[in-house]
Order: sequence, then structure tokens, then C-alpha cells
Amino acid sequence: GNPAISTGAARLVPADALVYVHVSTDPRRQAVRRAVKLAGRFPSFDRLRDSVLRKLSVNGDASDMREWLGKEAALALLDTSGTVAGSLVVIGVRDEQGARRFLAEGRGSAAPVSYRGVRVDHYGKVMGAFVGGYVVIGQEASVHQAIDLAQGRGRSLATDGEYRRALGGLPGDRVADAYATAGGVRRLLAPAGGLLGVVGALLDRPGLRATGAALSAKDPGARLVVHALGGTGPYEPFVPRLLGDVPKGALAYIGVRGFDRTAARLLAATGEESSTLGRVIGAIPRELITPLQGEVALLLTAPGDRTVLTVLARAGDERRTRAALARLAGPLRKVLPGLRSRATTVAGAPVTELRSGRAFRLDAAVFGGKLVIATAPEGIASVRGGRSRLEDEDAFRRVVPATGSKVTTVVFLDFDQLLHLAERTGLDDSRAYRQVRADLARVRAVGFSSSGRQGNTTAEIRFDSP
Repeated sequence: GNPAISTGAARLVPADALVYVHVSTDPRRQAVRRAVKLAGRFPSFDRLRDSVLRKLSVNGDASDMREWLGKEAALALLDTSGTVAGSLVVIGVRDEQGARRFLAEGRGSAAPVSYRGVRVDHYGKVMGAFVGGYVVIGQEASVHQAIDLAQGRGRSLATDGEYRRALGGLPGDRVADAYATAGGVRRLLAPAGGLLGVVGALLDRPGLRATGAALSAKDPGARLVVHALGGTGPYEPFVPRLLGDVPKGALAYIGVRGFDRTAARLLAATGEESSTLGRVIGAIPRELITPLQGEVALLLTAPGDRTVLTVLARAGDERRTRAALARLAGPLRKVLPGLRSRATTVAGAPVTELRSGRAFRLDAAVFGGKLVIATAPEGIASVRGGRSRLEDEDAFRRVVPATGSKVTTVVFLDFDQLLHLAERTGLDDSRAYRQVRADLARVRAVGFSSSGRQGNTTAEIRFDSP
């Protein structure tokens, strides 16, 4: 009574496609009905849906598509010898006569042509044809490839081993999936800028061969699962035991192993100059760098109106680590002339306070077997005091899976708090932000976890949208 997702569109796409995005449009599937219901909670969904459909429509009016639309629709970006990737839209057809009437409205004046016995019509700069229960729209070469594949010539994406491995094991209740080769990530997504550029940067890694992703509408909102083939990413597996020290109310938490290589980039989120922080990290004595090579927890809090970033790591030998803190000012003065250092106390813990000018400040302490570094004393106080922990919050448990096993990354974002903080610091002045504010407000929290083995990585992202 609940049909599986249709995947036939991939049979009309060549195996060397760079990017493939596929959406289930079968209203009989519970996955589709759940997704439509979830999407309806977002104010801009209707406008976005209609915009996408108009772009897919050859005549600019998509109002009649539902009368003949079949079980799936897909967009493929194809590998070409030129600088611009070819494209192919594949749409399942339930009523071919209705689809032909719809497409006829956008047909140009050029006479149709025949390719291997299949009629091909001109629609402005693209061409279209009906092939095996689907309508395919794209450049002439793309449409010809689809016809050849339908007639058994060439190798399709559906038979490609890398594609099958990337999508293998993805949730069967998905409403959409996507596939990208390493070339697609680096040649198309990463250079695109904006959201696509961010996606490309997150997916790219040394040794990457391909990536598959699946989107499902599932409690507490939506779930995105990503398989990356090749390359295990920058972090080593670990069990996130420091999560038990992250205080309740944190706006964000990141758990990784091997943080020392990316410390300056992440610390720059506090607004400091990343180049300065990079020099600071490079000057830190080995006794303090060693803990940062193991498990590290980063947390973002906002006491009052300021943002505080705190880094937690296992101290190992507390006496040795504390002695290294006492000597820290000397090496740092080589990169921060005028650095001032003093010993103070925060929440009963001895703290080394480092200041340089008005912008740079770090507070560091060792207690309870942990090295704690923060951009303000409130960060150390939040870890030092109280028993309420982030992992006990309902919002955290809804979006972060059980963390008792090994992972390569764990992330939690209290999206609601982050938006309010960003608005207080000027984001509300942005016209672009105001246009999507109502939609972003529907996301309560976001959780991310990843694990990897044998050169492959699986990541899961959960969105809480009450």
C-alpha cells in the first residue's frame, strides 16, 4: 500500500553525469505526502514551488502539469567538452496526450526533427522528446543521449557502479535524492558561490569519488543522509565524551578530533582576525597543542549581548598542562607584541588571562582533567558551574542521534537562539534576510553527525521544524 520510490529516470541519464537531482512526485507515497505537509509549514513554499515549475515548463505556465505529471522528476548536469555543462530534465508522464498538449503550447516555429525514429521538437533554445514514459528536455546532444540510452545504446547512470554505491543504503522513505561526482562537486558546485558553493565546500575532500544524498520528511521535521565515497574527511573517529561537559543553553556545539589543524579558522567565528589567530596557534607550546589533537568540544554561548567561544579538550597530565599555561605568554609575545598576562580566578578555578590591544583576549584554565580555553571568562564559568547539560535538552535529543558510538563529527545548532542573536547584531537590517526570516523561524534546531570507515563517510542531518 506504500509504493517504493520510482527511479527509472536515471536510465535516461548518461553514466558520466556530473550532478543528478531527483524528486519523487508520486502522491500515493506516504513519503511524498509527509514532505508536502512539512513544506506547507514554510510561508514561501508555494512561491518557490511555482517558481521551480515555471522554470521547468517550456511555456512558462506550470498550472496544468499536475494533470499529467508522473511519479518522478529529475535534473542532470552532464559532462561536456566545453566550459558549460549540458543539462537534461527528465519528467515522468502519467498522461502522454495531456503532456503533449501542454508542451505544444511552448513549441517554437521550427519544424520537428526525427532522431532514431523519435520525434524531437524545438522549444526555444532547448529540445524535447517523449521517451519510454518520460519527457526529456535539454540541449540537442543531451536529448539524443537520452534516446540512445532508452534504445539500449550507451551506459546509463542507473547501471553505474559508483552511482549505485553512493545511493545504496539510503533511506527508502526519501522524497528526494541527489548524486554528484568529484568532478561535479569541484567543477560545478564549489565555483557556483552562494548556497551551492557552500554545499560544494562541505562535500569536497581529498580522495572524494562521489556523493549520494537522500532527503526525507521525518520527525522531528526533516532528515538528510549523505554518503561520501572515498576520503574520510579531516577528522578521526572518536566517542564524544566531552559532550557531558557542554552546558545547557549553548547556541552551538561542535565535537571533533584533531581540532589543532583547523583551530584558527573556527576561532575566527568570534570576529577576530584569522591570520592573527593562526600565528597564535602556531606559537602555542606542544604541551597545550597535544590535547587539541584528541577529542575537542567547541561551544558557542551568548551571555548578555556578547558571543563567547569556548574550547574544551582532555588535559591528560594536569600538572604539566597547567605549567605550560603559566609559560604561555612568552612564546605568544613573539606574534603579539604588547601581550599582557595575569593570573586570576573564575568560578573558583585558577585562570591565565591573555590580552593584546582591545580585540584579542583568551582565558585558559585546567580543571577536572580538561583544558578549557575561552574568549571571555563567562565561557570558563559556564563549563565550571552547574549540572544542567546540553545533552539533556529536548531540542538536542530530537536532532542529534545517540552519541555513545564512534563518530567523526557531531554538531548541534540551536537555530532559534542563533537567529535571535544574529538579529540583535544587525542581520535584521538585511533585506535578503527579511525575505526568508519567516521560513528560517520554522527551524527550531539542527543536528549533524558523521561516521566513516574504509574510506567512506555517512553523515546525517536532522532539522527540528515543529
